[in-house]
Amino acid sequence: PGVTAALAAASSLRVSLTRRGVARTVTFLTPRVGKGETASEWLPAALAADTAVLYMAAGAGAAIAQALIDGGKPPSTPIALVESATLASQRRTLTTLAALAQAELPRAEGPVVVCVGEVFRDADHDVLIDYLQPAAMNEHR
Repeated sequence: PGVTAALAAASSLRVSLTRRGVARTVTFLTPRVGKGETASEWLPAALAADTAVLYMAAGAGAAIAQALIDGGKPPSTPIALVESATLASQRRTLTTLAALAQAELPRAEGPVVVCVGEVFRDADHDVLIDYLQPAAMNEHR
């Protein structure tokens, strides 16, 4: 037993996944499926939640961001990407759905969670390290 990556990521960003007036619902989900498995129905759950944390999603970050935008999430919705949460090798960045939809993410060395929601607008900007290209994607630095 341990701390789930979603909670570890939120802690490393100094963000609560829920906050009165901003986010009352949270969902943890995995859009990725294994060989021979049926497609994941992740999108309705992600759209319904105020805060969504997607596991095993970084490889499809641009497609996921576009699906969320197409589903009705505002392009300006904050996104936090956290790789290897709470480890010495962790990398974090804050961007938006629109920017992530256009990004080509570098290959991750560790597990990445994609965190979606307004609560990430208030992430501790002093701890963020931008690892997306181009550097201008980190709009909050």
